[in-house]
Amino acid sequence: MTTTLSFATRDCVVIGCDSLATTIRPMIDPYNFINKFLDIDDKGTISLTKNEDGSETLTKISDIVNFIEDVPYNQQTNVTKIYKVNGTKVGVLFAGIAAIGEMSVKNIIDDFTEEKDISKYIKESSVTVHGIATRLRGFIKSLYDSSFKDLQYKPVMEIVVSGYSEKYNKPEIHKITFQNDGKVDINQSCKRGEYKIVFGGQYDIIERIVHGIDYNTFRNYTQLLHSILADYQNSIQEILNKEKVSINIPKAENIDSTSELIKERFWSGVGFSMANFSEQAAIDFVEFLVQVMIKSQQFSSQLPTVGGQIHMAIITKSGGFRWLSKEEYTFQNNTVNKYEK
Repeated sequence: MTTTLSFATRDCVVIGCDSLATTIRPMIDPYNFINKFLDIDDKGTISLTKNEDGSETLTKISDIVNFIEDVPYNQQTNVTKIYKVNGTKVGVLFAGIAAIGEMSVKNIIDDFTEEKDISKYIKESSVTVHGIATRLRGFIKSLYDSSFKDLQYKPVMEIVVSGYSEKYNKPEIHKITFQNDGKVDINQSCKRGEYKIVFGGQYDIIERIVHGIDYNTFRNYTQLLHSILADYQNSIQEILNKEKVSINIPKAENIDSTSELIKERFWSGVGFSMANFSEQAAIDFVEFLVQVMIKSQQFSSQLPTVGGQIHMAIITKSGGFRWLSKEEYTFQNNTVNKYEK
């Protein structure tokens, strides 16, 4: 896991991320699983536990999935997750896997910009962020499909493409998501004229700061509210029935309908305006958000999946892509720039 951020303001796009690459594996604690689902008698015979109504506790795959925890088991430090698309005013952020087959993400981006048709498109005056994103999606998908074709559940990967189209003065952000079922989604997360932060990877703490609530808390709140609403409707219905009033109180259809209602009246009403951030303020804000995510995990009971140095870059219409963080290789007291200035 990792944390990636792309912040579009009136004057620039600031992109940032941490530098800790962590491989995650979905795992189940065997003791929790046994205690929940299995009965073992004195002879060692195993049977499924039963609910109070006599039904078995384990009946569908989701019963097992709910016990899965994402556990970090391998880490790499000082990993670069920001890449420049040479010849454009576009930067790319990666979250998820660090390699596809034998190719690292850096190899993939280098090959992408050198591919004949892509290279020709990049030189055109009509090049757009959307055009780069759609071509990058197709380029990576062919590698992804061939490398993971035999896997039923495929690695998840998020790619955030940010910057300026050649003929427009306003930034835009696109997100490409490779899901574990093999589907690939691409959407324009920030249109021209919109000013917002787009998250990638792991960002629950950041989401609380920017939106006032994170998605998991929002879902828990929605489920609780749905339950309270259902109890209230039942109590009102009982009163009406006792009074022999022939009115049926309509119920909320499902949790998703309740969720949409809350979104309209609550979720969309929090947060703050991001259009008027200066370039320096945007830089400071992105650094702050990534730092908050890193610091919050230092006090977590689990191994950190976000950490290390912070990598950042700024993209402007006039100046293009420029590194803000010091990108260099070090050996003893010597340093060498990773990229040409």
